[in-house]
Amino acid sequence: SLADPVLAEGLAAWRARFTELPRDTIGLSAASVVERGAILPSLHRTPVPILAISGDEDWVYPADHAERIAAAVQDGRAAQVTAAGHSGIWERAGATNALIREWLDAH
Repeated sequence: SLADPVLAEGLAAWRARFTELPRDTIGLSAASVVERGAILPSLHRTPVPILAISGDEDWVYPADHAERIAAAVQDGRAAQVTAAGHSGIWERAGATNALIREWLDAH
């Protein structure tokens, strides 16, 4: 969880790095995410299985986004990592890797 005091130092370091970047760099990065086209309408053409993972504390792409992605493809699954935000692979690596391992073993 991002509220975990153990992560406080690392989060503070990342915040400091981001705030030191030129504003135009941050603006360009943010714009590229915000302005990119939606992929959900074309996911039904995806010929491969998709595992959409979200953290239960992710406010960037909450669980309903993962559920919509999984529902859009023939072989999709949505999974949630508890006590994780948008970066579950770093916040809860063991739990996230277990989901991925289980998915790969099944496919």
